[in-house]
Amino acid sequence: MEAPPIILVGHSMGGAVAVHVACKRTIPSLAGLVVIDVVEGSALSSLRGMTAFLRGRPQSFLSLPQAIEWSVRSSQIRNVNSARVSFPGQLKRITSGQTATSELDSGIAVLSKTVPSIPSVTSTLDGRVSSVSRLSSQPLVEDSEIDNSRSSEINSENNLEVDQNSTSLPSCHNDADSLQYNTENVSVDSSKFSSQSIGESIHSISGSTLPSFTDSSTISKHSGLVTCQSDRPQYTWRIDLIKTQPFWQGWFSGLSKLFLSIPEPKLLLLADADRLDKDLTIGQMQGKFQVQLFPRAGHAVQEDTPDRVAECLARFLVRNRFTEARSDL
Repeated sequence: MEAPPIILVGHSMGGAVAVHVACKRTIPSLAGLVVIDVVEGSALSSLRGMTAFLRGRPQSFLSLPQAIEWSVRSSQIRNVNSARVSFPGQLKRITSGQTATSELDSGIAVLSKTVPSIPSVTSTLDGRVSSVSRLSSQPLVEDSEIDNSRSSEINSENNLEVDQNSTSLPSCHNDADSLQYNTENVSVDSSKFSSQSIGESIHSISGSTLPSFTDSSTISKHSGLVTCQSDRPQYTWRIDLIKTQPFWQGWFSGLSKLFLSIPEPKLLLLADADRLDKDLTIGQMQGKFQVQLFPRAGHAVQEDTPDRVAECLARFLVRNRFTEARSDL
């Protein structure tokens, strides 16, 4: 049986892995390659601060809501709905080693369908809060904005497309009380994060709101959730990334030339055009690959703007005749 066409898609270091796999030519039916927000030059530069970043982030969390709150507050992910789906995959329960995603699948842990807005905090280097804004729980782009009149700038000569509809998260100024509350609950120490603002994300099967993990009570067994002390960390990282440090350089060195050497159609999604290094800039001007910019998204482009990324992938498939557009959509 003939293997179906395969398109490799990878984000960040996963993008580097996808490039290396494509270069090995071990997939006979490889049809295309999509790399999301990883460029050799900027990746190698960022490695210098990666160790400090990993050691500075919380090493444990009191609950899944608190972990999700941290991911949004720290701008690791700018879309709350995306964070609820993806961030638990990075965590495991400290006592059992069971992954948070398996707990959610089995019903041991439950996240509600409604997520309140979460304050986003920008901190200075010394830890002081410089600004506070409130992030919407809605995706970056509303479905109503997706129509045939979508305004984008396309430079056909350079094969560069800038998504002008990749809008930033809605925000508003908080009143003085909210500002005081938010600044008091911001700290690198995970124990300082309040689960109250997203505490409603955990609920009982009966429909009544469960106690927040900020109080001293435990969650009753009949609710279907694990009994948990409020002051005891419950989750930690599944993978100790510090242990992978010896391999970081190897994944990214020479990445641009490897990417350009792949003969299949290629798509590079970037949050910032400045991340293009010399080799990629020349290759892009020569039309060797397609570039899509999402200037207002963060590093997790596919999570901050999932609808736009899906649209971009669909256009890539149609443009290279991997599939056909449906007229009924």
